[in-house]
Amino acid sequence: KIIFSTDGKLVVCANFRDESDSHGRGFFAHVYSTETPPELGLKKEFDVQENEAWAPPHSQIQLVANSHRVMIFLGGRGRLLDLESGEPVLDLELGTRSRLSPDGRFIASRGQRPPITIYCDGKATYEGFPLHGVPTGFSHDSRYLLTQAGGPSSPRVDIFEGQSGEWLASYFPRRGLSAERKFAFNPSSTRLAISERDSNRLNIVDVGTGRELIHLPHEEPLAGFGFHPDRNR
Repeated sequence: KIIFSTDGKLVVCANFRDESDSHGRGFFAHVYSTETPPELGLKKEFDVQENEAWAPPHSQIQLVANSHRVMIFLGGRGRLLDLESGEPVLDLELGTRSRLSPDGRFIASRGQRPPITIYCDGKATYEGFPLHGVPTGFSHDSRYLLTQAGGPSSPRVDIFEGQSGEWLASYFPRRGLSAERKFAFNPSSTRLAISERDSNRLNIVDVGTGRELIHLPHEEPLAGFGFHPDRNR
């Protein structure tokens, strides 16, 4: 996986290893400066060995906005690493389904069973959302948390205040479709784009009410989508 820091000055090339790798399961990354040639821009190389339960479907890496830190969710733990030193700033035991807010302050975490726990700056602040769904992601401003629950017979998407856990709105996708959905908030966090896997239909939903505003049909199934930074496209 290749990801850039918010200011564009760093790029992280990262990967997860499984048990078949000679170095053992874990995570490694190279951090480069984008202001110098690649051969001279290597700033840090670090490796995280993992001795706990390995959960590839839920392992992930996220860069924290506006800072040179990276969050790794791996094997039931969440580690916030400083990209300059490679040292952990935060180390938490988390559920296998966890999401980090873009500002790096909030983590929504759930294990194989409910409830969802919200952490703020490393401390649990709220546990047990009214609807025990799966945390899916935060809005760009870290204000809202998205969860989804139910299978193809009764799907629902819920939007909560990310810090307080207060329910804001629900959206009910069409029944019978895949439980795997893709999401994208617009830059102002007022609109939400939703599409089911292998669907050629993109739904635009009002964040405050959960009401579907428009659906955009496509000729082919959607592989990905996003809002333009100018907020108009």
